[in-house]
Amino acid sequence: MPNKEENELTKAQKVVRKKIIEFMSAAFALVAALAWNEAIKALIDAFIPEANGVLAKLIYAVCITVLVALVLYFFERSTSEVEKK
Repeated sequence: MPNKEENELTKAQKVVRKKIIEFMSAAFALVAALAWNEAIKALIDAFIPEANGVLAKLIYAVCITVLVALVLYFFERSTSEVEKK
């Protein structure tokens, strides 16, 4: 029968493993976000070549912020519905 210290060690190992997976997931998400950033910038440059100004960058930042906020809102809403069940 495992003692209390072994149980706590096992719990700690599970927590550490979970955190590592979360950090790795966040790192991959960052890589994907950077790839999308480059793709969107290239798309803007292709359709609006003179879009290198401050106004174009500001519009891009606002659009991305709104898009991310909407995605996070719907993601949080769907996860809260799953947790209620």
